[in-house]
Amino acid sequence: MKTWNTEKKNETPTVTYAERRQKIIEQRLARMKRDKEYILAAILGHPKTTKTGCFLDCRTDQEIKDGWTVRLLDFDDGALATWDSAWDRDESIDVYVPNEKRSDGTWDWDATFQNALAWIDETAEEIAKGKVKAVAIDGMDKVYDGSGDLMREALVNMKQDRQGIIRDTINLNIQPFQWKVRNDIYKRIQDNFIDLNTHRFIITHLKPIYGSANLSEGPSHWEADWHKNTPQRMLQTIWCEKVPIGKDTIYKAILRDCKTNPSAVGKTWDTFKVYGGNSDKPNEWFGIDAIKDGKF
Repeated sequence: MKTWNTEKKNETPTVTYAERRQKIIEQRLARMKRDKEYILAAILGHPKTTKTGCFLDCRTDQEIKDGWTVRLLDFDDGALATWDSAWDRDESIDVYVPNEKRSDGTWDWDATFQNALAWIDETAEEIAKGKVKAVAIDGMDKVYDGSGDLMREALVNMKQDRQGIIRDTINLNIQPFQWKVRNDIYKRIQDNFIDLNTHRFIITHLKPIYGSANLSEGPSHWEADWHKNTPQRMLQTIWCEKVPIGKDTIYKAILRDCKTNPSAVGKTWDTFKVYGGNSDKPNEWFGIDAIKDGKF
């Protein structure tokens, strides 16, 4: 667990006053150089509601011709199917699945997250070269689950068989201060991703929230499945849903929050239309024009 900075370090690099002043100047110049602020958006919804598709379709036709690229860190391991079917394996779309498992089939979250951090570092280098339109983490709920698993593994005896580790982590009584280990791991992935200097999207599923102890009544509502500090950091929030209309199905996206343009809150887009029945019409893809434009 030392790789995840759960232990205090004694050495702190010395930064001079002049170096701090230079950082202030560099940040100001970088901000003024941009003609608009980068998107930092959450895309939420149930499975197969066009969340990933809307992100992959983030470039204009001209940007595609000019060689702009898209990069996706896919913890969900589902984007390759969309890349293959909808984008004809476009080489300018980079999809990386960081997931690794141990020989016994259990998740190796330490290796998975180290892979993710390496990908983020590589992405920062590619952005510095230019022409990276947007980046995304697909499956922030997996990052949340994995950081919790790493925390539990840090608190039990790892020098035993895998079944013993699983048993001990299930029965573990976690103290409030120990949750900070999970939060620090999650935050390291989140912070490094948010620091990337381009349009950024965080995609996650929804989890059911039950309003009563009687689970047979079903959930009272649904919420994003991630750490509670994530939504406050997002500048925009987009909800995707599937709406049956007669024999057809319309996939919609709704802008629920927008710090960069509050007047746009409530705007909706039809992202995909599937014609049902015996219709000969081909299904239609529309996407979200605001994502292509880079502003809401």
